[in-house]
Amino acid sequence: MKATSIFRFCLKNFLIIFSCIVVLEISTSSRYLMTVRDNLQEKEATDSLLSFRTFDYYDCSKINTLHIVKELGRGKQKTVFEVILPTGEHVAAKRCSHLMCETNKLIIYEEHFYRKLYEAFDTKALVYYGFCSFNSGNPKVFDPNILTMGSTLLIELGTPALALWDDWNSKEEELRPKSKDDLEDLRDIARQYDAFPGGPLLMSGDNIYPHQYMRNKAGRLRHIDFDMVEQMPPPVSSTLEKNCAVMLGGFAKLKRHDSRLNCSSGYREESNLNITKISERVFTSSTVPPHPHPINNYTRPPFIISPLPTNMALVHLGKTAGSTLSLNLRHGCHMFVKHPCRGNENRNYGTNGGPGKESSVSQLTKGYYHFNLVPVNKHDGYIISSRNPIDRVVSAFLYVHPSNVAITTKHRAHFLKRNRGKENLFVEEYDMFFECFPDVSALAMNLVGDSNCAKLGRNIIGGGNSTMKSEMLNHFSFGYKFYASDLLVAGSRIFALRQEHLVTDWINFNLRLGGEPHEISGTNKDFKDKLEVKIPPGGLSKEERKCLCVALADELKVYLGVIDAADNLTKEEKKESRREINDGCFI
Repeated sequence: MKATSIFRFCLKNFLIIFSCIVVLEISTSSRYLMTVRDNLQEKEATDSLLSFRTFDYYDCSKINTLHIVKELGRGKQKTVFEVILPTGEHVAAKRCSHLMCETNKLIIYEEHFYRKLYEAFDTKALVYYGFCSFNSGNPKVFDPNILTMGSTLLIELGTPALALWDDWNSKEEELRPKSKDDLEDLRDIARQYDAFPGGPLLMSGDNIYPHQYMRNKAGRLRHIDFDMVEQMPPPVSSTLEKNCAVMLGGFAKLKRHDSRLNCSSGYREESNLNITKISERVFTSSTVPPHPHPINNYTRPPFIISPLPTNMALVHLGKTAGSTLSLNLRHGCHMFVKHPCRGNENRNYGTNGGPGKESSVSQLTKGYYHFNLVPVNKHDGYIISSRNPIDRVVSAFLYVHPSNVAITTKHRAHFLKRNRGKENLFVEEYDMFFECFPDVSALAMNLVGDSNCAKLGRNIIGGGNSTMKSEMLNHFSFGYKFYASDLLVAGSRIFALRQEHLVTDWINFNLRLGGEPHEISGTNKDFKDKLEVKIPPGGLSKEERKCLCVALADELKVYLGVIDAADNLTKEEKKESRREINDGCFI
């Protein structure tokens, strides 16, 4: 069958099958954020702490005349540019990287915090210069380089504490705040967030990492990302202790017994601004600083998982970082051995195996399943290690490829050596599979049709029974259908830790279980650079990914069911995973 015919066949089946299981509606994806952010009223004038100050912010009429000097950095959600003001001053312009970010009003969300902090704490916070949200209409393509399209936030220009993630592993100790000034800067941030107008701010997620911070021109540390910051409603009155744990315990890595891990000295007492509690001040509307774009003061509700599970189990799918997760759990070993796992009884389960407090996830997890059936009623929560099914299958394919197996999995290489030539059905099936599909591109493009290779390929990557006991190909069989279908049908309580967002998901899961931020440790070796057979340069083509999406339609359906059912993920996080499937399958 010619390649063009194969692609047409894949495309036709793709549209028929996949439209039934993965429909991503942008309007639905943003419904939660828009409801929270658009329906609440603007805070009262008493939210202003510095009534004696006046502000001359840049509005739309000024921002649309600015010119971009260069792009400073681009993340999954936002892009930062350097721009020049008419005064000649260089500042940072924060914008969305894509239309979904703009639709979800992520820049508008951050603008509220930047402005309120600057108005309350002056240069102790990042300097805020202005904001504009141009009506972007409904463009098919969103261009962050066009300042008159979407939202632009102008803030103080500084130096990122971490410019590239590649520098983190080699420079971790160097980048951790150690000086007296740095630690005091972090305390100041904790105190400011505790005294935030309208209710304290709670930090979570990846705020233990340096890429969430920068140094201003004076070299002082400032917090720069509010994606993982929530404004807490009553009855919460203080977040000082938790934010102190995030920044001094998580980012600076101070130990629990360290006397410096203390933010209790009140910010108002140390400040020259003589700021008092909001309830003790009286303001009139005439003293409120003007803002060119009044917006609603929205808050995200606190997310604490309830009821709290006490007997969870990890369900480890192959090639989803399940081994890494198991190393972070006191009970991360098979159920047929004695628990706690041998050697784990007296092991420290603080961050990186240190003496700190054991993570809440580890404390509440009592079971582990890998290559075993999962009983649907034995535990009160099932943590499913998760990954985009297309990427999982590609990873499994490369992991056991004949040219790679001696590097990636030595016990499987020994199995082949012991059993090849001995009429072993599993080895014969393995050899036949890789004769049909010598590389990832061949696998993706030759799964259609009635040939013996196509039938064999569909059976194996779809989790056919023939591979259930195969030492070599069992990663394909033990997928989402095997592990999660019965859990979903039975209505078992599900949690998901996504490999694509493992660091953040792990931290947030601990916080949402009512615990403290905890850094995941014990990552496995990365064999990518040593593999003989790899993903083609530039990744799989659009046609190849679409054909794999068709072949794995059932796996994708169950995977999305797991994401939708996960009690530890927010609506935004679930939409994020659905969007990743949508983008990867080119729907």
